[in-house]
Amino acid sequence: MIYQLKQILLPFENGYQNVVVDTTEGSKGLPTLVNTLILSPTHKSFANDLIDVLNESIEVDSDLLVSHLINIAQFFNPQQNINAAFLRQSLNDFIDKKSNLDPVFNGGFKSGNELSGNTVSEIELSIFQLYQLNVMHMWITDDEYISTKSLKDTQQIIMNGFGLNREARKTPSVLEVGNNKQIVDQFNQVKSFLASTASQATELGLNIAKEKLHFEDVVVFYRNETFQTLLKAKDDTLYILTPILDSDLNWKSFKTVNGTEDEYLSTITNKSNIPAFNELSDEEFARQLQMQEDERYAQEVGGRNRSSSKTPKTLDNNAQYIKKKQKQVKKNMKESKLKKKKKGCLVM
Repeated sequence: MIYQLKQILLPFENGYQNVVVDTTEGSKGLPTLVNTLILSPTHKSFANDLIDVLNESIEVDSDLLVSHLINIAQFFNPQQNINAAFLRQSLNDFIDKKSNLDPVFNGGFKSGNELSGNTVSEIELSIFQLYQLNVMHMWITDDEYISTKSLKDTQQIIMNGFGLNREARKTPSVLEVGNNKQIVDQFNQVKSFLASTASQATELGLNIAKEKLHFEDVVVFYRNETFQTLLKAKDDTLYILTPILDSDLNWKSFKTVNGTEDEYLSTITNKSNIPAFNELSDEEFARQLQMQEDERYAQEVGGRNRSSSKTPKTLDNNAQYIKKKQKQVKKNMKESKLKKKKKGCLVM
């Protein structure tokens, strides 16, 4: 599997970093693991070799990623005898398979189906635990009954109660038999909860995540059978890494469960997070671009002064967009001046 890479401005420091872009339909576990490690301030020091590899190319082979991840796992667990072959297979499973994690509606995860003596859920969670990464979801409720259930539990409840509920609507007396009334009540309760939380996140879950996470925390976020890299910025907002090729969009804010207030951004500044370039006015874009160019020049000069060591190669994936936008800015400004000039020359 070949992954494309995209350069982004790092969220917690003044520098650029290539991240892995995954456009497949799998769990996205492998790219998420890589991106979370290289973006987390407390983890990236163990991944220097991997960072160098990413910054020196525009694409990367999954086999190379897996090999580096195995080495990193050994760094994180020096006292353990890492089963490299099993870890390699497990990491490869992340590439094209959907996740089997079973979220419990209290914020945890439940064991799944048996697989070679270990549960699928335990294997997936143990991979992230090898790298001391937290996995969280936001599908949480304070309902006393539902909070003890997992997603697969509710699916079983729905299956058990569906036919009985339909029959009870036609023949109410069936509810008097055995524990049928309780089965139908649980069915209706679970059905209502699932219908009202179709986004697989709740306001309670979002608030708990905001309280638990601190500035510069980077974690693995689980939702809809996929993994994503999530972090908390200085403005107390949660952001999900969503790099899109051939675009300046890299992050999506997570402000609301239904997404009504969420925004796609090019950069997290930790001061006053700005919208993506294509949402800026021409004047704002020109000013922001000049600021970035000044910062980049200052970094290059500083780097030359500090040492004569080889500077990691980087690739500006937004170069074509920036050139196009610069031309458009100049054109728009020129047309604007012409319009003003013509308007001033009108004779009434």
